[in-house]
Amino acid sequence: MPRRLIIAVVVIAVVGLSGYLIWRRDHRPDFFTGVVEGEERVIRAEVSGRVLTIAFGEGDAVPAGAAIATLDDRDITARLNAKTQSLNVMDAEIARQEEQVAMA
Repeated sequence: MPRRLIIAVVVIAVVGLSGYLIWRRDHRPDFFTGVVEGEERVIRAEVSGRVLTIAFGEGDAVPAGAAIATLDDRDITARLNAKTQSLNVMDAEIARQEEQVAMA
């Protein structure tokens, strides 16, 4: 009988100890430390202008060839229209001078 009692006490002690260790276990997610390395790129615009929208935030991964920002094209359109008008004036001036050469 004492032998059965000793075995029962040992079994109860093992079950109790394992239950205590499970209860005491840390339930937080695993935590790892390390260093993340990335490439830093300089981004520049081919033209100047006012930025309307920005498609990506700081630190976001940007796929190759993606448009990062949208510029306001009103200034560029106005300059293009001015240059087109200037070309039209020069074409008219060339036509006028060709007429003068033909008269002479």
